Amino acid sequence: MKIHKNTQLMKTSKLTSLFCLVLSIALFSLNKHSYAQSWSQYVDEDGIFKVYLPENYKINKKVMRLSDQEMLINSEVVSTVDERPYRDSITRYIVKYDQTFTNIILNDYIPKLVSRDLGRYADFYKSMGGVVMEQKNDYFNDYPGGEILIAYEDPEKGLHNVRVRVLYSDVTKLEQIVIGPADSMKSHRIDQFYNSLVFNKGRTLATGEFEKDWNKMDSSFELFSMLVPKRAEPYLKEKPSVSVNDKVERVSARFNDPVYQNDLFYNVYAYRFDTLMTPANVQKVLLEQHLKKFRIDVSRLKFAQNSSGKYPSISTTMHFNPPKKFPYMNTIRLDAYFYGNFLVVQELAGSNVHVETNLAKNLRRYFKFTPLEGHLNYQKFKAERQLINQNASPSEKNPSE
Repeated sequence: MKIHKNTQLMKTSKLTSLFCLVLSIALFSLNKHSYAQSWSQYVDEDGIFKVYLPENYKINKKVMRLSDQEMLINSEVVSTVDERPYRDSITRYIVKYDQTFTNIILNDYIPKLVSRDLGRYADFYKSMGGVVMEQKNDYFNDYPGGEILIAYEDPEKGLHNVRVRVLYSDVTKLEQIVIGPADSMKSHRIDQFYNSLVFNKGRTLATGEFEKDWNKMDSSFELFSMLVPKRAEPYLKEKPSVSVNDKVERVSARFNDPVYQNDLFYNVYAYRFDTLMTPANVQKVLLEQHLKKFRIDVSRLKFAQNSSGKYPSISTTMHFNPPKKFPYMNTIRLDAYFYGNFLVVQELAGSNVHVETNLAKNLRRYFKFTPLEGHLNYQKFKAERQLINQNASPSEKNPSE
């Protein structure tokens, strides 16, 4: 009987051990599967690229209409592989791209852009004690670009690397980025991430209506109406600003090109004068108020007289030496519309490749000069001001009336 009890205990112990072993294997397999994420081909919905990525990606995308058929796109896809607790390792895979609103990225300018892009990564990580391990300009899949590998010390996870590859097409700058432990930077998976990229030229075709995709703005003086893009970073970071006094109204917008990293300044000025506007005094206003603030060679100044519907207009485009504050700015275009006592000026200032873009052309295209409505508005304004002055005490009266 005693021997029988021992036999039963041994059998129970063996069954318990076997159960624990099976359970451990199952848990290990389950946990191993939980961090070994699946990879698949990610296809950008706008057709700019394809690449193999871990499947748990997140997308951040912003768009701005450029023309009747085209959109500007800023997009970023981020996938994170977290191998904890089996390995203290987090690796991030990033693909992001920006598009220029110039007509094309000049080939001769691309090496300068690549060096600038890689230099900014180098400067950022050097400020954290990082060291550039490798850097080169090269062609990748027939596209000009460059690559940089930087080592830096993560305060919590030790030695890390960041590997960045920058590519340029005709209108797009694309970046592939991996951030992770230094010992995994040359792994098969990371090589697959870089080598699997398919990069496409051109913009995304997306038919739309400016009246829906751009916002309408009406002049406080009722001298003009205009369409401007809706706020969309990085292209238009702030809504257009408006400033008004009795005689001058100004609307200002600042567009950023994330590829060239230059700004295009767009201003509209509406003037109420006490004299009739003629081509001669319109040109004087343009020279005194809009051109003299730049280093313009007046001897080369030429004005073209045109018409905007039934109203006369004057335009000019001038090149100048860039100011220190904006070393890329070398061109200004002015379009002036006048009738009666009123003058409205559209002003575009930036680099020569930005002032004549489709964006600039459409800002001019969707602009309407409305002096008759402005005249009625001004008469109403003067009548209200006169009534206020009549009812005011002598010390409160507006001396300009």
